[in-house]
Amino acid sequence: MHVADRHAHKGGGFSETKYNRRRCNEEVMNEGFRYFTPIFAETDLRMGPWLYTCPQCGAKNYFQVSAMLSPEIHCHECGFVKMNPPEVRERVGKALEEHKWYAGFLELILAIEEELGISFEDADFPQPFVTWRRLLEVTLLHTGTAITAMQVITIMARYGDITEMDIRERLDEPILV
Repeated sequence: MHVADRHAHKGGGFSETKYNRRRCNEEVMNEGFRYFTPIFAETDLRMGPWLYTCPQCGAKNYFQVSAMLSPEIHCHECGFVKMNPPEVRERVGKALEEHKWYAGFLELILAIEEELGISFEDADFPQPFVTWRRLLEVTLLHTGTAITAMQVITIMARYGDITEMDIRERLDEPILV
């Protein structure tokens, strides 16, 4: 009988998800990887947990990547303090910001594609941030003469949770949705 079935049969609130996540984490840790993403995650782990092995006691500490934004982190076992230099905190902050931005931008362009019946598959968007003007230009290029710039701005405002006036004022600023 499978371990999960045995626990479920006895009653006692066994969670298949927790079992699979723990099993996956153990398998990955046994392989010696430092970064991993569980197969089944009950929380929203956008960039996955970060594993820190304490140099003093050897304990494995799991932190969210955002913990690298703090000046120091403490070992959960012995209290050893690891200092995070400002350049590391800045680099991690930029990576988290880009990651958060990309998810919102992707939702926006997918909504525009669906609304207008176009595809941005071959579009050239600069990394890491795209301006409202560039999105407007690419959208108009893909729609041809079927739609005006004002209609595109209206659609972008609807799906970007921003007003049309704000888009016109911020045409050369990065899209932050």
